[in-house]
Amino acid sequence: MEKIKILIANKYFLMNFAITCILQRLKDFEVHGVSIEELFTNVAKLQPNLLIFEVVDKIDEAKKCISKIKTDYPDLKVLVLVDPNDKNHISELIKLNIEGCVLKDISKDELILAAKKIHKGENYYSSEVYKTVVNNLSKPKEKPVAEEILSKREIEILKHLVTGNKNNEIAKSLFISEHTVLTHKKNIMKKLKVRSTPQLIVKSIKKNLIKLAD
Repeated sequence: MEKIKILIANKYFLMNFAITCILQRLKDFEVHGVSIEELFTNVAKLQPNLLIFEVVDKIDEAKKCISKIKTDYPDLKVLVLVDPNDKNHISELIKLNIEGCVLKDISKDELILAAKKIHKGENYYSSEVYKTVVNNLSKPKEKPVAEEILSKREIEILKHLVTGNKNNEIAKSLFISEHTVLTHKKNIMKKLKVRSTPQLIVKSIKKNLIKLAD
């Protein structure tokens, strides 16, 4: 079986070395660690399947770098590592169409899981990242655009979904049947062209579809 070729871009050598050691233990992975300065040269040279990019210090520079990667190499999947003390920028990073985002303090098992899922074509966002995303949705923003895509009832259900409510809880809150909730949920996913609730949350952030503070 062909190995998953992973490129790790990090400002610090020791962090690169640590992540490389963790991932190289698996036979499925071929791992290379590079500095941020060497990133574009090595992407062109190695043609990796997955880029693991650690955000350090200057968020604007990181965003420019990731944006250029996604523009120049649209098929390259990107997993971003964010410092737990710098979670406020997660929503900005998700808008760059990255495939995954986790905090730097995740376990090695979760890092491996994230890499495998993203390689399979799925998105992966850790639970702490989801919490941050939902909190950011609760802050006042410019006028959401969901009204142009979804019905009033679908917007209500979408708000419940992104805050983590289950189908039966939504049904009880809106005084409708669970079957009706499932029908609306199916229609929302079809309109937004997503296949899962996690993808709904991500798209809500990227497209500024809703705000939770009313």
